[in-house]
Amino acid sequence: MVIDSGSVTNVASTLLVDKLDLPTMKHPKPYKLQWLNDSAEAKVTKQVLISFSIGNYHTKVLCDVVPMLVGHLLLGRPWQFDSRAHHDCYKNCYSVPFNGKIIVLKPLGPREAYEDQPIAYFSEKLSGASLNYSTYDKELYALKRTLETWQHYLWSREFIIHSDHESLKFLKSQVEIEQDSGLTIGSDFQIPNEVHRVILYHTKVHDEAWRPSEEDRGTSCDNDKAWRKPMVGWIKVNTDGAVCRSSRKAGCGGIIRDNYGNWIKGFVSNLGYASVLSAEIWGINHGLVTAWNLGFRKVELESDSSQAIKMIQMLREAGFNLRLLQHKISCLLASDWEVKATHIPRNANGCADTIAKHSLASSIGFNMLDNHPSVVVSVMLRDANNSIIHDHVG
Repeated sequence: MVIDSGSVTNVASTLLVDKLDLPTMKHPKPYKLQWLNDSAEAKVTKQVLISFSIGNYHTKVLCDVVPMLVGHLLLGRPWQFDSRAHHDCYKNCYSVPFNGKIIVLKPLGPREAYEDQPIAYFSEKLSGASLNYSTYDKELYALKRTLETWQHYLWSREFIIHSDHESLKFLKSQVEIEQDSGLTIGSDFQIPNEVHRVILYHTKVHDEAWRPSEEDRGTSCDNDKAWRKPMVGWIKVNTDGAVCRSSRKAGCGGIIRDNYGNWIKGFVSNLGYASVLSAEIWGINHGLVTAWNLGFRKVELESDSSQAIKMIQMLREAGFNLRLLQHKISCLLASDWEVKATHIPRNANGCADTIAKHSLASSIGFNMLDNHPSVVVSVMLRDANNSIIHDHVG
């Protein structure tokens, strides 16, 4: 039996009528069908009253008898239904009890009947600084803007997000989003009740973290320099800090690579509330400690914060909250190893910059990265391809 909404006639199969020995009546207006059966041109001359039921709902439907192998009942608006809907207030839907619940069958509208036709769509032409976003950030920006555009429609509904990019891994990789979000990660992963609010919050944090602060602009070089591979026998540690301008929550991250630009280790650290300079200093501290603990004794340290580099080089006077950390770094630099600390421009610190911004979504505290995050692969390849290998041994 076929239940449809796209035609205008209820039909019953001649096979069905014959098998059930149903009584028929003469069709008031016989007509010819627009197709041929196996024998000759098909002509409709009879009608039959078919008893029809779904669950506890029962009705009788007047059908044309046609030489088809299936029957065909309309769940749309056939001609004979219009008068009942207009005069008797009938609604074109059926309610069926099932397992203690009421299942309502309702026909699709013209727009919903075609799956390949969107109900609505959103598009936005990028301009200005957004044109220079990486593919990852454009994908995440698209998600953010789409949710913002339709947030009032989505808040009261369940919805599924489909994406062909890895942007959502940034959100799903978090252990803790908000105290009351109910989001946990692992085999018992649960989506929070208001997932759209969680996504909007963290895309906002991520978006604002990508905006350079005035302090960053003042401490970065303008000359266009690429990342340089360390000397043979040395490893390079790149670190960076990130602060969300609205929440003031801070984090830092870093990457350790060999003289071929290959990944050795990385780290992220969610610092909670901290200043930009504090995040930069913490990143340097974690980078040095990680390199020392891994057994490296020839280290090139790079940061795009000139203030942080000068502070550890000259041991400038710092505030109380940085004094102990500065002393710890000073003791670490005095250990039996070689460390060359250098300030580099922001565009030469892309990997550390990317990792640091994603530290804002990690759990509070320090987390070692044994494998490189997927979001940093393209930046690593760019650095490795645009750089050179130092021939001399340091």
